[in-house]
Amino acid sequence: MDFIQTIRMELAPEGRLYPSAEWMEKQQPKQSAVAIILAPIEQHPTILLTRRVEYGGVHSGQMSFPGGRLEQHEQPLQAAIRETQEEVGINLSPSALISELHPLYIPPSNFLVYPFVFQLNNLPELQPNEEVAYSRWIGWNNLVEASIHHQEMSEKRSVPGFLFDNDFVWGATGMLLNEIRKTLFTP
Repeated sequence: MDFIQTIRMELAPEGRLYPSAEWMEKQQPKQSAVAIILAPIEQHPTILLTRRVEYGGVHSGQMSFPGGRLEQHEQPLQAAIRETQEEVGINLSPSALISELHPLYIPPSNFLVYPFVFQLNNLPELQPNEEVAYSRWIGWNNLVEASIHHQEMSEKRSVPGFLFDNDFVWGATGMLLNEIRKTLFTP
């Protein structure tokens, strides 16, 4: 297992294995993309998170990054930019892109997610749509200092994640946050 896989697996539910590229290809995953947005609040870096509304899907009510499924003939970067505009009203420019992380496979929903990191110079005004229950900014210091917690998701399952006030961030979003905090801005 390489370094990135090891970091991501720190936030994987117990017993989950990191899928091989061959195995993922056989699953024919749906394609999606997310925007990890960094912006300053009082000159301190922050990361935007949203809470999905409650719905019948497997990711209902979870904390996430703006993003979603690729439309036909759309590239992942285009989808991340489009979905961010639709979900929170931020018009991202490709010139604000500072990093593209390795794609992440999500077994419960059979999605392959392409994560893109954007740096904004100013805090944008958010205009969440009906898919977003609310959004919040997490201070970079809070993320760096966060410890991994475990939360009971059912009688049989406990999952690792980060706790920011009352928001438990786990799954793919937790894995990507862990990767960012351990690779993107470490000295």
